[in-house]
Amino acid sequence: MVKPIAFLFILLLTTPSHAKSIVVGGFDIEPFYFSDGTKGIQGACFEVLEKICALEQLTCKFKIMPFRTALENLKEGTIDVMCPLADSTPRRSAYYFSADVFATAYGLYGLEKNIRNIKHYEDLIGKSISVFGPSNTEVSLQKINEFLNHKIKINMVPSVSKAMKNANANQSDLAYSNIDAAGTWIQRNRSALHEVPNLRDYTGYRIAFSKKTVSKEIYEKFQERIKELKQSKEFESQIEKYKVDLAD
Repeated sequence: MVKPIAFLFILLLTTPSHAKSIVVGGFDIEPFYFSDGTKGIQGACFEVLEKICALEQLTCKFKIMPFRTALENLKEGTIDVMCPLADSTPRRSAYYFSADVFATAYGLYGLEKNIRNIKHYEDLIGKSISVFGPSNTEVSLQKINEFLNHKIKINMVPSVSKAMKNANANQSDLAYSNIDAAGTWIQRNRSALHEVPNLRDYTGYRIAFSKKTVSKEIYEKFQERIKELKQSKEFESQIEKYKVDLAD
């Protein structure tokens, strides 16, 4: 007869562990990751991570918080995973990055009267531009400003929504934003804002993992699952409603 303690030990060894908990933190950037009052957290990032958590039999808790808070929490290991996030050399010191999950870009938006004569970057000289920052979006705009010898006025604001509102109300000549977030905002608010043609800065959005809490094993499993999902027509149709492009 197997003693109760010995039986419990055997059971622990032979039963798959589903106790691993992953805490996902993200900031409000529709259509990638956002909170709906009735449905809770949604978005293309949420769909990707929820699917991977189910496939790997992980318990995943999803939270939404301010952007800078999410970055700091990921660095300290208070959260394990963050999406979306653009890669950068300084960030790699604290985070593992997946390959690009979404193909996206940054673009300029304004009322028709403010964008009709903008054909080249030089036409931005003297313009006031609202941008969410500190962020990689703002870094992209700073590079444009450097190219123009700092002759545009950058108005850094705390959210994509605020940048778009400023341009919509003509409080700034333009807004500079992620194109997917801007497009969603324009549609939701029935805004008259339009994108300046041919001046996009293309980038990719990734999933970031805390080096303090996420093992290489878990990170590699996520990498494999991300690759599978990007090649899945079924999953592509699942996130079609968010109107985002999966990266190649």
